[in-house]
Amino acid sequence: MAMAFPRGDGPPPAECRIRGHGQVGLRPADRGKATRRSLGGTRRRRGEAARGTKDASWRETLGDLDSSFESGGVRTREEATTSGKLCVLRDDSSHPTPYESAWEEQKRLVSSKCLQLERGQVLTQDLLLVQHEAVYTLGAGSTTDHLLFDEEDPPLPLFRTERGGEVTYHGPGQLVLYPVMDLRSFEQDLHWYMRTLEEVVIRTLGALGLEGERVEGLTGVWVEGKKVAAIGVRAKRWITYHGLALNVTTDLSPFENIVPCGIQDRGVTSVYDLLAGAKGGEKGLDKDALLKDVATELLNSFEELFGVEYCLVD
Repeated sequence: MAMAFPRGDGPPPAECRIRGHGQVGLRPADRGKATRRSLGGTRRRRGEAARGTKDASWRETLGDLDSSFESGGVRTREEATTSGKLCVLRDDSSHPTPYESAWEEQKRLVSSKCLQLERGQVLTQDLLLVQHEAVYTLGAGSTTDHLLFDEEDPPLPLFRTERGGEVTYHGPGQLVLYPVMDLRSFEQDLHWYMRTLEEVVIRTLGALGLEGERVEGLTGVWVEGKKVAAIGVRAKRWITYHGLALNVTTDLSPFENIVPCGIQDRGVTSVYDLLAGAKGGEKGLDKDALLKDVATELLNSFEELFGVEYCLVD
């Protein structure tokens, strides 16, 4: 199924709705309801397990939040737009979609933003949240030495992309976040940008009671020595694309056909396996509920760390 992204350049579409801070991850059926899930008792309050994050109490229910942007005491639509912090959110993570669709959409958005820059227009930001159909991708400078199969006869579709980094796998159960943003509205520093993406994952994991960590000299996030999130980005005129991939309920077996991210001595893991392990090996978690809950946490962490105001596109 192709991604049904809105087309067109310029300002956000008329149907784009500003939401209250912290309520961005709610699916249409969940909005206005008390939807905090226990995930079998594994969740903790935000900040308890996330080292270095602010000590803030996690809301008891998402439904308690005011859904009105203006009454939330934050920026108006006009202020968010002129500050460059209005972010059009396209959440297509409810089902796997082809890698090429999201890739082409990112390139279209980058081209559109470059054109807007030439016209002297203030840019809005864009954020795509997806799952992918199973695929392997290579970075711009990746070696094929990390493919444990014949490049001419891959077990899954194989793409060489513009992003940094080595080979990785994308597939169902993995949440992929693609920010297409003008770093001039944030920090013109790709190192800062990648570290902030790592912190998005670390805070997300912390909200689930898991302690994510960085490894010196490497990009990504690890838990218990295994990689749970990969990051590979590209920027054109300070406009970013590509992004981060977090294994949630991912089937990890396709990683056995590659050396993930070119790192020989470290394995991969998923949020599902980590939570199941924390419960003594029990794997009775609801995978669909877990995926939705992690998507909510991921979007909220991104919103907090980058200081954006989401504009939702149905």
